Amino acid sequence: MPVYRARFSEITGSAVWRALNNLDHIDQRMVDAVECRSELDLRIGAAFTRLQTLHLRSNFANIFREFKDIISYGSCQFPTLGFVVERYKAIQEFIVETFWKLVAKDSRSGIDVTFEWDRNRLFDRDVVQVLLDMCNEASETRVTSVKQKPKSKWRPAALDTIELEKLAVRKLHMSAKDAMAVAEKLYSKGYISYPRTETNKFPANLDLNPLVDQQTANPEWGEFAQEFASPNELVGYEWSIYELVVRHFLACLSSDAKGQETKVQIGKGGESFTATGLLVEDYGYLRVYKYEKWSDKTLPQYREGELLKECKVSMNEGHTQPPSLLNEADLIALMDKYGIGTDATHAEHIETIKARRYAALNQDKRFIPGYLGLALVDGYDRMGYAMSKPHMRADLESQLKLICLGQRNKDEVLAEQTERYRRIFEQSEVKIAMLSNAFREYLNSSQRNQQQEFNASDAVHNPLSSLTNAAINQQSARRRGNTNTNSNSRGGAVRRSRQSGGNTSRGRGTSRGASRAADTVAQQPQEALTNMSDVELLNQLSIVNTGQPVRRNRVNRDTNTNAPSTTTDANTPANTKLCFCGEPAQRLQVKKEGPNHGRWFWTCKKHRTDPAQCKFFSWDAPT
Repeated sequence: MPVYRARFSEITGSAVWRALNNLDHIDQRMVDAVECRSELDLRIGAAFTRLQTLHLRSNFANIFREFKDIISYGSCQFPTLGFVVERYKAIQEFIVETFWKLVAKDSRSGIDVTFEWDRNRLFDRDVVQVLLDMCNEASETRVTSVKQKPKSKWRPAALDTIELEKLAVRKLHMSAKDAMAVAEKLYSKGYISYPRTETNKFPANLDLNPLVDQQTANPEWGEFAQEFASPNELVGYEWSIYELVVRHFLACLSSDAKGQETKVQIGKGGESFTATGLLVEDYGYLRVYKYEKWSDKTLPQYREGELLKECKVSMNEGHTQPPSLLNEADLIALMDKYGIGTDATHAEHIETIKARRYAALNQDKRFIPGYLGLALVDGYDRMGYAMSKPHMRADLESQLKLICLGQRNKDEVLAEQTERYRRIFEQSEVKIAMLSNAFREYLNSSQRNQQQEFNASDAVHNPLSSLTNAAINQQSARRRGNTNTNSNSRGGAVRRSRQSGGNTSRGRGTSRGASRAADTVAQQPQEALTNMSDVELLNQLSIVNTGQPVRRNRVNRDTNTNAPSTTTDANTPANTKLCFCGEPAQRLQVKKEGPNHGRWFWTCKKHRTDPAQCKFFSWDAPT
């Protein structure tokens, strides 16, 4: 029986009739790709979920059996968790370093102007001091360059699903899941087009003028758009999402914002400094798009060759900062970048790692991994399988696209991917104890920290040790329905086990926060997992990052740049890791002086100049 598909993206009479008059054949290649994805997700997810659930239940009966939780695996949810854990560990390992920079300041016509140092910053105070002395000894400060050029701020592209989710998180402070639920409700009411779309281009045959004309009478943006009455029945988040969609639509059809940028460069004592000013001439799309700002930055008049008599140069001290924890918008951007899931499933995968208690949101709406999430990532890393890395899933998504293009067939991809995961599964069964060992380390760390950090003297001298059993009592009361209980307790950041693997962040520096715990695992088994909706329970789990990285002295770097920075292990251990190529990785040791000197790591054995090099990297667990 012939089957046809009617394609439309908005619930309006004209759109539906247009689709019915232009019926299309079902694309079997797309059907095959969807079936392939569904079958692989089911088979892989069921196998690994059963494996890790049964193993962890048998080893931690007091935690998992009581709550009958499943420890699920998904080839999309694990990389999603991996992004959260990777960022968290990068912050934990960040070494804060002190830097110094020169700043020149001038004042004229009642305007204070700051000129930034063209060298930006240096990490040697003595060198900066010498340069400062040279500047102060110089007899004159001269304007060496005054340049003016047009400057534009580009209007946004048409709204797609990913951008809608990110904007809702950042600008409206909604979760991606709630944003999509509201958008679909607006779609079903006929206010907006279908919100799940991967394209940010309008169809060539779409006449946009009538859509703009509809908005001209709206009191909020009618002056900008110039017979459409505001949908007064929309309130709360429905109105917020609708307003965002309309303003974004009008903005992407508008003109770019335009202005003039002025750069003034001065020289003193052989050093150069630059100040930048901006004069906005036409706000363009910004007149309707309130979600972005672009403002004037006034500079007084300077002439090239002019001598500045009042200009002073000083030295400022600063410290490098670790990256921020990921929020939902950051996580969606990473998932999109690495091909994890689709635009329609990103919010679902994020909710899954929260519902499974692998990660939670802190008070700033940023993700923090729980002990279980950390242990899952560490456990598979130690086995030698980068299950939390995006490469395996991204490869599958690329194969599915080839099916849609007719370049691969469903059976080929199914066979290849099934065999690939079967090999990993069989070896994971042998090494599964590494998973429980990783989880046990985090739980033991919690108990040790409780004993060490809850004595009276430490509580007096350490302001972060204010976490008490009151937090547990309040959490228990909340579970019983008491929603009026508040807590001022604050947790510290977990000190990660040195046996766990992870990438070292060199943002010129690594911070490890202090641990806080509220009760033993045996007494409060649910705390080992974390409650997704309450940051106070994360405080009890000792995994809330304080944002106060530990300052460490910089290690002098090896000046011999020709010496090899690594050495190969002649006695590679039996538990060799596999790289992303599916081949045994090479075990190397860091020779270069620095925080990681002497550490062993695994990497793809192909040379770094080889295009086939898969970029695999994993720290080796200490013996």
